[in-house]
Amino acid sequence: MKKNIIILSLLFTQPALAWINDNVVNGCSIPTIYIKNGMAEMQAVFEPNKYTCEYGFFLPANVPGCRPCPIGFTCDGGTYTFNETVAQGISGKPLINTNITNICSNNILNSLNNKSILISEWTPNEHTCAPGYYLPANVDSCTICPAGNKCVGGTYSFNETDNQGIVSCNDYFAPIGSTNCYQHILHIGNDVVYLSSTKHTTPSLNVAYGNNVFYANMTTTQTVMTAGSQHYFKTVYNGMVYYICDDTSCPQ
Repeated sequence: MKKNIIILSLLFTQPALAWINDNVVNGCSIPTIYIKNGMAEMQAVFEPNKYTCEYGFFLPANVPGCRPCPIGFTCDGGTYTFNETVAQGISGKPLINTNITNICSNNILNSLNNKSILISEWTPNEHTCAPGYYLPANVDSCTICPAGNKCVGGTYSFNETDNQGIVSCNDYFAPIGSTNCYQHILHIGNDVVYLSSTKHTTPSLNVAYGNNVFYANMTTTQTVMTAGSQHYFKTVYNGMVYYICDDTSCPQ
């Protein structure tokens, strides 16, 4: 008996490679078989897969599967249909940490639309300078106050163009590391003590000059007269020993 042989020509219509089917059956419409010119043609239309994402996951654009929710976004989970251009199941905006140390903020990875975007916000460092120090322009650390200036200390933000925490004494005196400008200098042997027009300690060493009174500091802590000196100048007041000093050497 002669047998009739039917050749099946399977023609699958698939709009784009990105339309992915994990299984030839699941995700396809019901195939339709046509008989044409003695040959059988089976035509099937591929449909985009559906993915069920758990809470904390979303379906990125053009990705055949759920992915973890990026930092700073909300992903409630659900069932979504594959889409080449639109991410599904995700909302919100990335959170940027503005409390920054060492120049750079925390880096946040955003996987939207199957792209990796590194988001980073930069803000200047803050530096706390001790009394007698300042923050120079375009320098990332505090520096001792140069002679002829006063530096009271404080917290300053890095700046490329401006010095911060330093004030010129103009025609007054100020040694290196000074926190004040001084109008007069008291010479004691080969050493000096810088005198201020403002009283900073009680008691203090008061020096009359003309019609004005100028002051040197007094402290019970043993200290030299001024920064860089090797000598002490001490006195007794109300039965207690005090050391004469200026702001460059007295304990702050």
